[in-house]
Amino acid sequence: MSAIIGTEDDVLLTRPEFWARPDRHEVFKHFRDEAPVTFHPEVAAPWAPEGGPGFWAVMRYQDVQDVTRNTKVYSNKFGTQPEEWPQTRVAALGMLHMDDPEHRIWRQMVGPAFAPRYLDSMLDTIRRNANEVIDALVAQPDVDVVSTLVNRYPVKIIADMLAMPKEDHEQFVEWTYYAFGPDRVKGNAAHHALIEYGVNLAASRRQNIGDDVMSRIVTAEYEGRLLTDIEVGGFVSLLIGAGAETTGSSIATGLWQLGKNPDQWELLKNDPSLINKAVDEFCRYTSAVVNFRRTALEDVELGGQKIKAGDKVVLYYESANFDETVFSDPETFDITRDSSKQVAFGAGGPHQCLGEHLGRREMKVFLEELIKRVDDITVTADLLRPPNPRFNMIQQFRATFAEK
Repeated sequence: MSAIIGTEDDVLLTRPEFWARPDRHEVFKHFRDEAPVTFHPEVAAPWAPEGGPGFWAVMRYQDVQDVTRNTKVYSNKFGTQPEEWPQTRVAALGMLHMDDPEHRIWRQMVGPAFAPRYLDSMLDTIRRNANEVIDALVAQPDVDVVSTLVNRYPVKIIADMLAMPKEDHEQFVEWTYYAFGPDRVKGNAAHHALIEYGVNLAASRRQNIGDDVMSRIVTAEYEGRLLTDIEVGGFVSLLIGAGAETTGSSIATGLWQLGKNPDQWELLKNDPSLINKAVDEFCRYTSAVVNFRRTALEDVELGGQKIKAGDKVVLYYESANFDETVFSDPETFDITRDSSKQVAFGAGGPHQCLGEHLGRREMKVFLEELIKRVDDITVTADLLRPPNPRFNMIQQFRATFAEK
């Protein structure tokens, strides 16, 4: 192991200290070049107090894609996080932790509510929320982007889509932050609160069907079967937690880079045709979801390693998004590059992110409105992330947005 990278213990992906390293992309590159599939024993950590049996870490883009698409060998149903969760929590997240045919049935039931045609009917709602956030960003200098944008913009859009009462939105902001954070105790509590709220909302909506996403979900059928209130509650937890934090972090990381690279901001401001490329680059550079786990259903060889049935296989999307064989000069933020192969929403296959079309629209509309209204972005406090092995969340980012 090189002096820069450190010892084997220094690069153990299960150690909390690793996720505080500012040079982890160097470590990921080392793995891609020298050991693309490696085994990491699990040690006790805030997100896994009991430790665990360990897992195989997959770092190269092509290997990540191959595992993701090979659903006959690699399963979702035992959990998608590296550490072990209680099976009650695994089951509660529904379709995320299912294999076909169960997963396909769920997807057919809830998928239409997130189809591009329906989401296009929500563009006015998305645009209104985007402008409300921009109002707050330009209202004062040195604004806290985390509390103003990251924790609110996507959450409120999803809340509007589900026709949640306005007075509940702030509570959802808090639950969302903790549900997918590194603190397991607070995460479990927030997760259960989201499920309980979703259960109650589903029961209430069945008595008052409208044209919102929740109404579409509670009335969705497959061969006469409806989703139960408990199943809908689990889906709400998944939707709010995974769909909100990831989009907010991606937008904020992109804004941070636009502020640090004014030439990129000028390009975008003067050429709106770059917005779609910018969205892909925001997603690639942020890699909001660091990894996803599969479990081997049979003995298999991957990256020169012999993996046994039952072994956990963790796909590092963040590493794949910085793979030099796919993205040249990957550590440079460049909104003119073609980043369409980024795997922030998954690497293909049946588990491609259901909310991808929503997330893209949220980012695109936000940038459309931002370049109309903002002349300059000045970073006043650099972006910092809390140590988190699953999500690239944001702890700090402040900036001044000068209005035109």
